[in-house]
Amino acid sequence: MKILVIDDNPNDAELVKYALKPEFPQAEFTIVTEEKDFQPMVDRDGYSLVLTDYFLGWTDGFTIFRNIHDRWPHIPVIMVTETGDEEIAVQAMKVGINDYVLKRHLNLLPAAVKENLKKVEVEQEREEVIKKLTDSEERYRIVSELTSDFVFVMTVRESRDLELEWMTAAFTRETGYDLDDLKNEGLEKIVYAEDLSAYRKSVEQLLTGETTSLDFRIVTKNNEIRWERSNNRPITNEAGHVVKIFGALKDISDEKEAQKIIKAKDNAIRRAYVDVFSAVTGGRLVIASIDEIQTLQGKPITESGSVSAFDEISKARKHIENVIKDRWPDYSGFGYFVGITEALTNAVKHAGSGGYRLYLRGETLQLVVNDSGPGINFKLLPKAALESGFSTKQSLGLGFNSMLQECDRIYLATEPGNTSLVLEKKIFNSKEPLNEISALKKAQDL
Repeated sequence: MKILVIDDNPNDAELVKYALKPEFPQAEFTIVTEEKDFQPMVDRDGYSLVLTDYFLGWTDGFTIFRNIHDRWPHIPVIMVTETGDEEIAVQAMKVGINDYVLKRHLNLLPAAVKENLKKVEVEQEREEVIKKLTDSEERYRIVSELTSDFVFVMTVRESRDLELEWMTAAFTRETGYDLDDLKNEGLEKIVYAEDLSAYRKSVEQLLTGETTSLDFRIVTKNNEIRWERSNNRPITNEAGHVVKIFGALKDISDEKEAQKIIKAKDNAIRRAYVDVFSAVTGGRLVIASIDEIQTLQGKPITESGSVSAFDEISKARKHIENVIKDRWPDYSGFGYFVGITEALTNAVKHAGSGGYRLYLRGETLQLVVNDSGPGINFKLLPKAALESGFSTKQSLGLGFNSMLQECDRIYLATEPGNTSLVLEKKIFNSKEPLNEISALKKAQDL
């Protein structure tokens, strides 16, 4: 630490030095007693503190302070003087001199120096923090203005309601809503009515500490409906209570529109295949939707089962066969059991596993096989269904043609992640009551 002492009395300057040495043994003192030495010493860098007398042979302490302050505004200046005039002390404080100590009370000087050095240290730390915050805010502002995604922070009130605390500028550009518009109600204010239930469920999960992801629609200020994908993370306090929610919204309207177009094309192909397969197979292969498959199902006559390995298939088939023969001892539909084996085999082979259940609709047995595999490529379906021996990992494989030969009718619904197959076979001499099959008739009329 370097201390500059300015006093036209060399003896007084030495007294000041010795008053501080015990408390600041490592300090380096520079003493100025004449005008000619003042400016050269002031021009030097690195001082931590300046001590000056009030009455000097060539100037006064206020002029010294202004000179020092203009060059080093952060260096504390303490006036050490014999002049005990209260008016001078008040003026010294007004112009900005950090402290005022009388020479006859030099024992108070070390404490004054410590206090003022500490103030400077605290002020410098404060300014550094402010600078970092300013720089940080500027970076966040730039990121906020440039990013196309929406980032937001919500505070959880004691009532468990959410208050929107901050969001990126992109949100306002894209939706027309600013922070003040949504502060009290949060994003819920602009969630599309049909998606409110799913959105509120996601919020409840967040409030229990779960991380969530949700696709939902919003309504912009100009009434445009847009799709958003929201990824959200709850922030908890030391007590484990959720106090904030950090989230990011990504506009996926284009993605959803593309999916819609693809689905429309797929439905067009599906409708074409409905007519083609119905004609070529004599109505024995019907392309349906997942919802239509569910309406076809009659009364369940087995519990739901599953297969996830090839050695489980024969057990599943034997179970189904025993159920059928227990109810209809004279039934000899060996071919139907072959078809069941093929359906279960394909579920394991191409999807890794599958679920199954046997139903009865009127006088017709229905084995429903479901899987969550990649679905069947419709471009390959004609060969898979109609060419004996054709196989591909994305098709139903070798057994599909066999199933058509052994069953009275097959209903197929397929999409990525969900394929359902219904194998129907008439039970002859059944004592079960014959029911109207309106749903089945609807599917046959496709």
